[in-house]
Amino acid sequence: MHMTMGTLGKRVAVFGLAGALLAAALSFTLRDKYLSEALVTVHNAEGQAGELDQLVSRTLNRASLIGIIEKEHLYERERLGKPIDAVIDKMRSNISIRLRSPTALEISFAYPDAVRAQNATSDLLSKLIDENARPKDTTSISTILRINTPPSMQGAIWPNRAVITGLGLGAGVLIGALAACLRRPKSQALV
Repeated sequence: MHMTMGTLGKRVAVFGLAGALLAAALSFTLRDKYLSEALVTVHNAEGQAGELDQLVSRTLNRASLIGIIEKEHLYERERLGKPIDAVIDKMRSNISIRLRSPTALEISFAYPDAVRAQNATSDLLSKLIDENARPKDTTSISTILRINTPPSMQGAIWPNRAVITGLGLGAGVLIGALAACLRRPKSQALV
């Protein structure tokens, strides 16, 4: 069999297209993940990073997270087959609370359901504000938290179907080129 560059190109194109289509189809089997974010203004936080860290730790305690999980019906499939501590760890990995500047604290939560992600972010925000309002010892300076931006909803952040499809295309092209080279007898040269 005499393989020309045109035949090689067609074979690589077919494999590339097949790889892209397969990757695109597989990407739709992955659950979307949505991100909800809120921004809180922090007053009197100068030199109080430790106090904010403690506030975040108290907000993300086990009982608090179990309350949000149950209220918002989060991780229902996981709760059927896993211990609650594993579910709590999963939730903690989807929560981000970070100081964006000396006066801005960002709270975000990622989850496969957009409405539940937004509701859970709102619950986290409420717990953070409530925990901050609890009386503290009289020697510490009070940190004041004020909601700057309520929980917003972004589009799906995962999976990036365009990237997955592109990776499938690249893999298909590579497999097509390898298959074409392996099928060609070593004594024949490309024309």
